[in-house]
Amino acid sequence: MKYQLAIIAGLLIYSLSASAEPPTPLPTPIGSVLTATRTTSEVDSNVVYLPGLRVDPTRTKTPTPTKTSTPTQTPTATKTPTLQPSPLPTPTRRPDYTPEPRPCDATNPEWQGNNPIYPFCSHRDLGWVGTSGNYIERKLGQVGWASAAWDTYGDEIASVEIRLEENNQLAQCNRGLTGVGAGGFRRKVNASDSVTFPTQGLGLALYKLELYYTLKDGRTFGRNEVFLCVTP
Repeated sequence: MKYQLAIIAGLLIYSLSASAEPPTPLPTPIGSVLTATRTTSEVDSNVVYLPGLRVDPTRTKTPTPTKTSTPTQTPTATKTPTLQPSPLPTPTRRPDYTPEPRPCDATNPEWQGNNPIYPFCSHRDLGWVGTSGNYIERKLGQVGWASAAWDTYGDEIASVEIRLEENNQLAQCNRGLTGVGAGGFRRKVNASDSVTFPTQGLGLALYKLELYYTLKDGRTFGRNEVFLCVTP
């Protein structure tokens, strides 16, 4: 009888242990990677558990966005004013001006008296300012100026006059029309001087600018000439 009761008790204990449910695993805490399942007996009262959440420590971090730079404003262009032509200055003599004497005779390398018509000296013959040639052109009616200069000296010079007159000596001036020149002039000047004049008032023509010398013996003659052509 005792033997039978022991067998029955053993079977009852086995049956109860087999029917018991297994322990429920607890969720993984934030910031931890667990390699084993926690049971009810292993609960830590200081850890908050979220179901189904697992953090991978090897994940690639999200890159920080680059700050967009503020574009630089394009500067506003400024308009350059159109410059209007202005006349070149013409030297003026004071009433009390007396040039320093420059010896002028056959011993001076600037002596022109090898031709007896010109008993004086020339440091610079008449020529256009700004060019080495003796010929310039201007458009009809176009605003502009022309300047010429010279430097002669000598005791035999009594007076000098400069003349701008129509001329037909040069075939290279394509003036289109003939006989319509206008705007010439005659001016008293010094033996060493310069002249500046507007060209927009000149007509279609070839003009000759020439110096006329009057000597103390009364003789008058033209010397040195440059040309200005007004074209259509």
